[in-house]
Amino acid sequence: MEKPLVSIITLAWNQESFVRQSILSAFEQDYPNKELIVLDNNSTDSTLEIIRESVRSAPIPVTVHKFDSNIGIPKALNYAIQHLAKGEWICLNAGDDWMDTSNISEKISYHDQYPDYWWIYSYGYHYYEDKKELEKIDTSEFKEGLVFNDLLYKNFLFLHGGLIHKKVFEWTNYYDPEISIEDWDFALKASLKFPVGLVRKYLFYYRRHTKSYSNS
Repeated sequence: MEKPLVSIITLAWNQESFVRQSILSAFEQDYPNKELIVLDNNSTDSTLEIIRESVRSAPIPVTVHKFDSNIGIPKALNYAIQHLAKGEWICLNAGDDWMDTSNISEKISYHDQYPDYWWIYSYGYHYYEDKKELEKIDTSEFKEGLVFNDLLYKNFLFLHGGLIHKKVFEWTNYYDPEISIEDWDFALKASLKFPVGLVRKYLFYYRRHTKSYSNS
């Protein structure tokens, strides 16, 4: 039986130093049925050129889309999920982050074992660009199941490299383009209906640096 298609979505903006690593980590996933969608949010550096060069000999189907203006994270991701992604599942991997090779396969396996869980996250690392150091993300407050009440107090869900079924996005009406902390808002809405799964393995790398979206 063929595994479901996973659409890896990488959103980049002025990340010429990092986007190649993000793209390569998508190619190197050991999960067999995947596609990559790379979005350039109107970068002013050489990000788009590096994206195009990096996918020239891609081993998987790739779509590259450039926005004519920086439309922000929520609108860009909504466009990709609604109009470009062909997969049942969405895996979000920012242009300055990257994933362990087994990231997707571990999360699909989790869903196979627990089919009521339609969005799944995992443990991961912070990577501090200035120091070139890895640090395990504190997981003491990570939770799984129906977590709405817990999320009211703190957004502990790292959805970097997370696996989310399209029906979760459809039910929540996607990301709210008017909210700057779109991930927390999305998590709150999704957790009203869908239990979240947690893979207790370190499967993603979240880069911390001065030019990241979260810092700006």
